[in-house]
Amino acid sequence: VTLTAPKEYYLGTFLMRFINWELDEVAQPNGQTTVTFDADFVQAFANFNYAREFTVTSTPASGIPITMSPPDADGLSGGETPFTRVHFLYQTVTLEAPQNFGPYLKFYRWKVNGTNYPVGQNVVSFMVQLFGGEKGKATYLLLPFPTGIIHSAAQSPSLQARG
Repeated sequence: VTLTAPKEYYLGTFLMRFINWELDEVAQPNGQTTVTFDADFVQAFANFNYAREFTVTSTPASGIPITMSPPDADGLSGGETPFTRVHFLYQTVTLEAPQNFGPYLKFYRWKVNGTNYPVGQNVVSFMVQLFGGEKGKATYLLLPFPTGIIHSAAQSPSLQARG
């Protein structure tokens, strides 16, 4: 006998994510959606748990590498903004943003599920909630460009020499 469970399904508006099979109360490997067994097994049970999609963005730039731990339900942890991961309900998740990105962006603060975290705190942890906002945004400040750079009229057509 071969059984296959869906990777996920919706129970009303709630995302349910497959965890594992149990065959006669013996847990099978997590994430293995198909099991094959002979008729000697009496009971097969597919375990699912509530899960939430969580989207991470950054402003004013995208492409910022964010560390997210633990790995999500698909084994993915972090990525470059924007990205979405799926975590199980009531799991504690940690996000870490780099203090600086490129020469002109400095980390300012996290906003997770509507909560502003303290300025400069680039590592935050939160618990995945059933009715959470499911999003986190890393905000960066644009640092001033270096001053004292001299442009000639030939380098910048908007400048005209007067003399």
